[in-house]
Amino acid sequence: MFKNILNFLKKPKISTPLFVISSLTTLILLGLFFFALQVNWRYQMLYNASQNQLQLKQLNHTDPLITPTPNFNNQLASPIINNQDPAIGPDNAKIIIVEFSDFECQFCHEQEKTIQGILNEYPNEVKLIWKDYPSYNTNSPSFRASVAARCADQQGKFWEYHDWLFEDKTIVKNQTFSELADKLKLNKNDFKKCFDKQITADLIKDNIYEANALDIQGIPFIFINQNEIMGEISFQELKQLIDKELTK
Repeated sequence: MFKNILNFLKKPKISTPLFVISSLTTLILLGLFFFALQVNWRYQMLYNASQNQLQLKQLNHTDPLITPTPNFNNQLASPIINNQDPAIGPDNAKIIIVEFSDFECQFCHEQEKTIQGILNEYPNEVKLIWKDYPSYNTNSPSFRASVAARCADQQGKFWEYHDWLFEDKTIVKNQTFSELADKLKLNKNDFKKCFDKQITADLIKDNIYEANALDIQGIPFIFINQNEIMGEISFQELKQLIDKELTK
């Protein structure tokens, strides 16, 4: 009886070919399982990356109510000086004032009076460069005022248009930009085409991106050579700073 039990235990219950086939099938199924896991992981990585890119694109370009945040890997140390922005004053001026401002900003209205006083005080020593920093909403009165002023600039009347916008607050409030263009005797058709199609919008957006890269947190914001000033500054304080720069 004991011998019979040993023979039973030694006798294979599954044939060798069947065992090989089942083993190979198991290995194939395991391989397919791990392959599916890897494909799913790669898909999730690509999906998440695409969603992140879409969110950044929407933040920077689609949503007009959000001002794009700066990329801190591409910060600017100083403003960009080129011929794309309106400027007044001699090209060889020792003092360069770069002003980030907005036609709808109340504090900017007050600061503008001070800067105008400086230009009158130092006609040969100071050059002023204007930079737009309005609301990023392209349909806002703030942004549209900047577009209108830049359209006036295309006809050589930026500063006249600029002065009127700061002089009469109702122009921005009521968005009577075409009426002001008529008052300044601008070419009506050229101004309308420029304004309606927002041809100058990219120049304004460039200024906004520049302000963000400079990490400007509020306006008015001015640079006097390498000196930075945020908020209002009195005429005397600004004059003292300019006199100090002139002695260097």
